[in-house]
Amino acid sequence: MNLQPAFQSILLFALLIYFIIRQVTPRKPSRFRFYFMPVVGVIMAYQYLPKPMVPMSQVADAVVSCAIGIVFGILQARYTRIYETDGVWMMKGDWRYLLTWVVLLIVRAAVAILFGHMGHTNNMVIEWIIWLEIAVVWGVRSLVLHARYPQLRAILAKKK
Repeated sequence: MNLQPAFQSILLFALLIYFIIRQVTPRKPSRFRFYFMPVVGVIMAYQYLPKPMVPMSQVADAVVSCAIGIVFGILQARYTRIYETDGVWMMKGDWRYLLTWVVLLIVRAAVAILFGHMGHTNNMVIEWIIWLEIAVVWGVRSLVLHARYPQLRAILAKKK
């Protein structure tokens, strides 16, 4: 019995939950969250990409997931507030932000079922699509927050 794929899926889910909870607690904006996390998502998606050829059902799933990721990235940016308190810039998502993650996880499962990736015995949790979707959500959220808060670029440039 090979536990490695199951362990990887559990670890991925635990990390996702950790990052979701961090989003609804006040924290300082960081270049890591705004610039590097989307890149990490793309790198991880590439690492898990089936080689040498991606099945067409996964390509279709990825296209749908990217479109969904754009919508949820915009929603998450809408429900994230960047504010200054005592000379320190902070950011925090509200309960609607948390709700977007819950709904996104449900939609992710529904899309996986739609494209036939769930219920297979050969670990058809499509990690590369999950990472790609996360990269899109984080990337779009970052872009929208930069547009909403023009001072964000200067705030992040001051970080060492």
